[in-house]
Amino acid sequence: MKFDMQTTFRMQIAGGYRRGGHKRAVFFFCFVFVFFFFYMFESLGSIPST
Repeated sequence: MKFDMQTTFRMQIAGGYRRGGHKRAVFFFCFVFVFFFFYMFESLGSIPST
């Protein structure tokens, strides 16, 4: 089986909610959100810092 980001994301959303184990999907979404938040914070915060 080939695992790439899009397939994993689709399996997390579709398979997760269908089985009722949506905790993993929510955790995955939170992880992406935090990662995106820190990425934006780093790009914005590095300007006044430097």
